[in-house]
Amino acid sequence: MSKYGAFFAITKRIESSGVRIDREDLILGFTGGNKSSLSELSATEYRELLLNLNRTYPTNKHPWKESKENRMRRKVIALFARMDYVKNGKADMKRINQWCCTSGMYHKVLNQHNAFELTQLVSQVEKVFRSWMKAQT
Repeated sequence: MSKYGAFFAITKRIESSGVRIDREDLILGFTGGNKSSLSELSATEYRELLLNLNRTYPTNKHPWKESKENRMRRKVIALFARMDYVKNGKADMKRINQWCCTSGMYHKVLNQHNAFELTQLVSQVEKVFRSWMKAQT
């Protein structure tokens, strides 16, 4: 890895999210117009630049994990897991997807539902869960 590999890795990650970075402008802005290249930075300035970039553009490798849709999918999975749709201590996704395809209102596997469909599917699964709970008493 080159002397400035960390800088290029960070800027590559940032640019992959759609933000354009001009290295010279970035360094000029960081140093208050005093320096324009990485080689002019001291080791301390270089570390501060990296910290500043990471604070300004935090890593979020999987933004879909925190999405509204994924939270709804997790809710469906959790409700089915509470209804004993479990295999080897984990939610039985094959069985859950089978239910979604046969009994779900859109007849497709869980991950193929869009946000609108998921809201309706969650409501449907909540009704099934309430019915299951009543049968347990």
